[in-house]
Amino acid sequence: MYLPRAIVHAQGIGLFNMYIEFLIRRLRGKTAEALRLSKLAGTLFFSAFSAAMLPALEYLQINRFWFASIYRKQSDDTRNASQRNCCSHHPNRSCVQHVTTQVKKSFYFGLAICLIKNALPRIAMAFRNPLQFIRTIASRFDYGLIGFFAAYKALYEFFNCYLIQNSKLSPVVRATITGFISGTAYCLYPNYLLFTYPISELVEVYWLVYMKSSLPKPRIVQAIDRFPTTLLMYMFSLGMMYHLRVVYPYHTNHYCHKLMAIGTTGRSETLARGYAEIMMGYRD
Repeated sequence: MYLPRAIVHAQGIGLFNMYIEFLIRRLRGKTAEALRLSKLAGTLFFSAFSAAMLPALEYLQINRFWFASIYRKQSDDTRNASQRNCCSHHPNRSCVQHVTTQVKKSFYFGLAICLIKNALPRIAMAFRNPLQFIRTIASRFDYGLIGFFAAYKALYEFFNCYLIQNSKLSPVVRATITGFISGTAYCLYPNYLLFTYPISELVEVYWLVYMKSSLPKPRIVQAIDRFPTTLLMYMFSLGMMYHLRVVYPYHTNHYCHKLMAIGTTGRSETLARGYAEIMMGYRD
């Protein structure tokens, strides 16, 4: 079945992130286990990822699917037209109004994600037992995820406006500082999916930074740039996650279990159970 390139790209990134999650879960040693269980360590790592992502986007002047958007470089006319207590990227609104508006958008986005995530699998319950449906949604709601989206955007917008008004830092340096501070919102929702997402994104974004820079680009680099890397990542990650689902079921993301169960109409569960019985000696 043909899949559009955008879907293959998104699925390839998602599956590759699940593979990174598996590698993190499989790390051995006291130090690795302590880092894996530490919310502080996870927050610091995520803040570092965020601090690396935003200046790269600022340099490229592009917006990707990230938790905050960079602002395009403004002309001198726009800067001069800015009102008092207004930044050049929102010349007609005060910083307070701008930050409030952006935080509301992120809050509603997080709310929509949580509703889709929790309501769609239980849509039949909404017709059979509406009261039980509401109770279930309320008890399983990811309030931390909503808090993460809102807090990340609030910190980013607030410190972005503050540094513009009170410093003469370059946009790239400012993006680095605001990116690190915003990343501390991770402590509200420490999650493997959030943690692994920036890793693959950083690789892709910094490849774009390298290709845009004036650094020399050998033929091998130009060949790699034209190569369908995303398709290969999709094929590798899909095959690897199917393998890991059967061999290492306790270390793979539960979304991978659901994905395989749906894609194989339940046969993956039978295969995994049979493999486990053979390995444990219950079956010859």
